[in-house]
Amino acid sequence: MASLTDSDILFSDEQGRPVAAVEVRNHRALTAEVATALRRALAEQGLLPDVRFFLLVSQDVGFIWDKLATLNADAAPVASFPMSDVIACLSPKLGERQRLRNSELGLLVLNWLASLRPGNPKTEAERVLDATGFLDAVRRGTKTLVFP
Repeated sequence: MASLTDSDILFSDEQGRPVAAVEVRNHRALTAEVATALRRALAEQGLLPDVRFFLLVSQDVGFIWDKLATLNADAAPVASFPMSDVIACLSPKLGERQRLRNSELGLLVLNWLASLRPGNPKTEAERVLDATGFLDAVRRGTKTLVFP
């Protein structure tokens, strides 16, 4: 069984129960198929935490799985979202071709996710997270950056 500290970012609800885990992998050309394979590999290694929401995020795109809709490790994500607007807002001086390190991207993603509120989406990524129920699930809880 996975330790919750195996995730890069962990979200707990207001009662302290883990509800979402975020894995930051800044792969170029991350597709739903590659993301699903990465998630499956985490599950096979016992590193996929038992939480409702699992996000896999790169600088270009993010994918979300909802345990209520995806019962196995081979399931495709329930949604994807572009990260370009998010990255442009959080790091406006970053050139299009410049790649962030996983830890740098992780800090940006943590700051971004921690600032979001349900019902007030500004980007496509925020609309997707709001529509899936992710924002409601994590809005009053705690956020922890766990990068090794």
